[in-house]
Amino acid sequence: MADAPKATQASLSELESLRREIARLKKSEADYRRTMEALLKSEEYFRAITQNSSDLVIITDRDAAITYVNPSIERILGYKPEEMIGKSAFDFILPFEVPRAVDEYGKAIQTRNMVIPNAFAVWHKDGSERILEGVGKNLLDDPAVNGFVMNVHDITERAKAEAELEIYRKRLEELVAQRTAELAAMNAQLRIELAERRRVEKALRESDERFRALIQTSSDVISIHDQRGRFVYASPSADTMFGYPPGHLIGKYPFEFIHPDDVERISERFADVLRQSTAGKPTEFRFRKGDGSWVPLEAMANNLLDYTGINGIVITSRDITRRKQKAEEHQQLLERLHRAQKMESLGTLAGGVAHDLNNVLGVLVGYSELLLTEIPAESPSRKRVTRILQSSQRAAAIIEDLLTLARRGVRATETVNLSDIVAGYLKTPEFEKLTAYHPHVAFRAECTPQLHNMKGSPVHLTKTVMNLVSNAAEAIPHTGEVLIRTDSRHFDSPPPGHDALQPGDYCVLTVSDNGTGISPADMEKIFEPFYTKKVMGRSGTGLGLAVVWGTVQDHRAHIDVQSEDGKGSTFTLYFPATTEALAGERTSPGADQYRGAGESILIVDDVQEQREVATSLLGSLGYRVDTCSSGEGAVLFLQAHTVDLLILDMIMDPGIDGLETYERILKINPHQKALIVSGFSETNRVRKALALGAHCYVKKPYTRDTIGLAIRKALTGPRRT
Repeated sequence: MADAPKATQASLSELESLRREIARLKKSEADYRRTMEALLKSEEYFRAITQNSSDLVIITDRDAAITYVNPSIERILGYKPEEMIGKSAFDFILPFEVPRAVDEYGKAIQTRNMVIPNAFAVWHKDGSERILEGVGKNLLDDPAVNGFVMNVHDITERAKAEAELEIYRKRLEELVAQRTAELAAMNAQLRIELAERRRVEKALRESDERFRALIQTSSDVISIHDQRGRFVYASPSADTMFGYPPGHLIGKYPFEFIHPDDVERISERFADVLRQSTAGKPTEFRFRKGDGSWVPLEAMANNLLDYTGINGIVITSRDITRRKQKAEEHQQLLERLHRAQKMESLGTLAGGVAHDLNNVLGVLVGYSELLLTEIPAESPSRKRVTRILQSSQRAAAIIEDLLTLARRGVRATETVNLSDIVAGYLKTPEFEKLTAYHPHVAFRAECTPQLHNMKGSPVHLTKTVMNLVSNAAEAIPHTGEVLIRTDSRHFDSPPPGHDALQPGDYCVLTVSDNGTGISPADMEKIFEPFYTKKVMGRSGTGLGLAVVWGTVQDHRAHIDVQSEDGKGSTFTLYFPATTEALAGERTSPGADQYRGAGESILIVDDVQEQREVATSLLGSLGYRVDTCSSGEGAVLFLQAHTVDLLILDMIMDPGIDGLETYERILKINPHQKALIVSGFSETNRVRKALALGAHCYVKKPYTRDTIGLAIRKALTGPRRT
């Protein structure tokens, strides 16, 4: 019995020792909890800089070979990262753990997007053992990772503590039953806390994954820069947009890639962002791509130096190539609209001038023809009158240029062959005169015999060929060549740079030279009226390419100009083709074909000289002629008289015009036959008069053949309806 107190005292001493051990374990557990809290806080930093993670991050391939390990490996297991890269992860696991590790890894790589927690005993470099616990995720199919990612931390001390705790728990169960219950309750609480920690960790990982997914799938480039401007992060879209290898930008200064002309401005903008905590303004600059080309970017910078987990300047950059192209296209459309408006204004002016001149020329042409019928062939005066007639006709050709500029009076309804037009021009006196002026220039034609036909105006097409060839010759100061080519082309879709061309067949006219070319400054003006650099006295009307431009527009064609200063120019015109055949050859009519038989004609014209010459001309053809100086006078005349044919001037001032005159006359006589004449051009009001029943439109100045044939057809044919 004397030994009993000693035994009790020994048990109490041992119990006290166990209590102290439990206190130590609690402190260790508290330390563990503080460590876990620190780890949770460090999770925020993981998004910004993985390399500085306190945990061990390992990436392996499908065969468990290590492809990446962060610097924490040296602190945890004593190895440098390069000592582990390329080796099997199983080489560092204790032998007795290897079978389980192989089995667990085999299962893990079969998973998709699942977090795999586990713990294994591994070798430290110094030969000691460590217990590592971590979670892994299968990202083998993720092109950005292509591996199995494991996030690991050292739980050696905790494992030892748990083992020791288990030993003392068994001893305490034997000594103090109630103490065992307390320890069991404590263990249960620890499990609850561990489950909660894992739940929080999973939520953090999911949030992090969402954040990364947004960045990695963004079409804009999201980059993070330190205070000196160096790249510390660039989203995957940078590889696609800039064409550099992954990671190429990291550590480099962006100014190495920014266009030299933009560096100073961007440096100032970066300094502004450093000084303020708010987002900067959008800034445009040019960034050099991997192939050496420049891509225009719009960037927005935000100062997040004080933001936990970022600690940098975040810049979002967007490729604005398409937007700038749209802006350039919009500007080009505005310029084209401005040019069209200017051409329209000049055309209106030119059309008005042409109207007045045609009235004057009509008198000259009419009286010249009348005089030629009266002057004997041997008379010296006949040659002078012939010259007057020829000069008047050349003046009429100049007015044709003005009307072409006005884009009025061109009726591209005749089926023609472009090769025939070129061949015809090369036989004209105008071409002979051109070759005489330029003996140092060789003219060569390559015309396709089987060229498609087209709808066009032979007069205006010939003028177009003449102006293009003349311009080409003038552009050659010394020896050179002008090439005139025609060919047929078919487009299934618009060729590059020619979006205005519709699919189909085209007749193509090309005039090229190897002369001085057209400077970029002049290229914008070449189609403007009265803009010329030709030699004075050889330029014809001086309208040049303005006539070409008007003809192209009237024929619904397309023109392309390629030129290089000092190396020549090439003008290519695309005319829509037609399947219609050419009309038969025309012959000049004789006077007997259009001579009258005493029919009555009323001429309505506000120009006295025009009325007088028309009266003399038609009287010489055998018609009875009356005249009126206004539309109102014609209406009054026809209320009391009848005539076989009415010849109406379209534009009369003052008073009503030809259309309104005809409308009023039709109310008096719905079957009245009429011709429309004008020194201006065929306008919408002319077409309305034709729609009302007028037989045809004759443009001033008209010749005796032209007006005579028109009158005979109107008198002998049915009234148009």
